[in-house]
Amino acid sequence: MRVDEGWWLARIIGLKSTPIETDAEALELFAQLAVEFSGDEQGRRVITRYPDSKAVGCSVEYEITVPRNAQIDLDTVNGAIHVQGVEGGTAVSTTSGSIEVDDAKGGVRAVTTNGRVTLEGVSGPIVAKATNGSLSATLSPGAPVEAIEMERVNGSVRLFVNPDAAFAVKARTVNGSAKCELPLTSAGEQTRKRFEGVVGA
Repeated sequence: MRVDEGWWLARIIGLKSTPIETDAEALELFAQLAVEFSGDEQGRRVITRYPDSKAVGCSVEYEITVPRNAQIDLDTVNGAIHVQGVEGGTAVSTTSGSIEVDDAKGGVRAVTTNGRVTLEGVSGPIVAKATNGSLSATLSPGAPVEAIEMERVNGSVRLFVNPDAAFAVKARTVNGSAKCELPLTSAGEQTRKRFEGVVGA
């Protein structure tokens, strides 16, 4: 299925289901799948309504193409999200699934309950949260450190900045260790589980 309305493109690239044994069964299931597109130039919505059957489980994958300066707001319950090459700001959330954001400007908000969050080549304010899963954020070359909040319950947290970056940092953990590999000035409390100070000042 393909929907092309000039400035954006949505395409179903995969339909997975279990248990399906024949092409005829797959086509029958696809006919029961409802995909709703709505909105205007200010924003678009894509909603999937699955067949009302407990005997068959299915999932759908979408590939959505938008202008580079579009503002992205994606939400799913079970499934991974991958965003690449946008500059209008990105907000993504999922209950169970990983999140990947590459080459994005304008800020990123990424939240998942179960799954890892990986941000590569991003700039602007960053909020990354996960309950179970690792967090990793790498700023794009030359990007300054703006407001960054990274929080997880179970898993590691890593932030990679440019060598000449200047910023204040505060980190703490309950289980595990916290450390900064860059020199800290105006250092406050320093323990194995928490630290705070200023980098590059």
